[in-house]
Amino acid sequence: MGRILLFLEKSRKGHPGTLGTVILFSLVIGLLFNLLFLIPAFKEIAGNKLLLLGIGVIVYSVWIGTVLYLLKRDGFTLAELGITKDKAVKGARISLYVFVIVNMVLIISSLINKRPLIRTEHFNAYAEVLRTAVIFNLNTLPGAFIEELVFRVYLIAQLYLLLKHRIASSGLRLLVVLICSQAVFAIVHIPMLVFRHDYNMTYIFAALKTLFMSGINFALIYLLVRNVFIVTFLHAVSNYSLAIIETPIHFEQLFMLVLLMLGIALTWRKQVPVAGDQ
Repeated sequence: MGRILLFLEKSRKGHPGTLGTVILFSLVIGLLFNLLFLIPAFKEIAGNKLLLLGIGVIVYSVWIGTVLYLLKRDGFTLAELGITKDKAVKGARISLYVFVIVNMVLIISSLINKRPLIRTEHFNAYAEVLRTAVIFNLNTLPGAFIEELVFRVYLIAQLYLLLKHRIASSGLRLLVVLICSQAVFAIVHIPMLVFRHDYNMTYIFAALKTLFMSGINFALIYLLVRNVFIVTFLHAVSNYSLAIIETPIHFEQLFMLVLLMLGIALTWRKQVPVAGDQ
């Protein structure tokens, strides 16, 4: 806990106006995009998965570009946001290791329990593997990256510093920050639930609860591993399962558990630096 608090204390505080603008823009872009699904003509276009993928790439590009512009205008560097080549390479490598390990655990578990190794829909043919790779890399990963950048990397540290003189206890402050930041993360998804999928209120409340708890999990893992690329991959996997075989064990939950354990190990390793480790 001490290392996490020290990590947040050493973060640079931005302008409160930028914080409000980033949150507002994230809410607005989600609202505007999902409002399009109320237009019958757009619904027909969205029925074409390739076109929808292209639209998603544009929306995420605008979102990422605008947020990075706002943060750069506020004086933040990519390094301060944890967006560096070294972090990206390390994040990709660790994510790949965890991906292989988790799938191997699922395969070995199935063999031990004498279950047939049935490949999932995403991996049952070359065409499906290619389709999965395209969707995951062009849509799922960019969406997960911008949400991690805004709601974990940026929002948690800024809210923590903003409340520094209002809540004396660092532990209580962190708890309040986690609840508030991940509540915003859940709220941002309301337009998608209401306008895109037309769910009833019972389902919406259940979905918001799940989103909030997922956000808390992502936040904890980010604070432990302090690498936006690792958490981005985890987030993307949670949105688009990459389990190779069908199994009663939840691939996403096992993936998150392994990363959580890895984060705890990294955090309590004495040689892990804290200063500038964002």
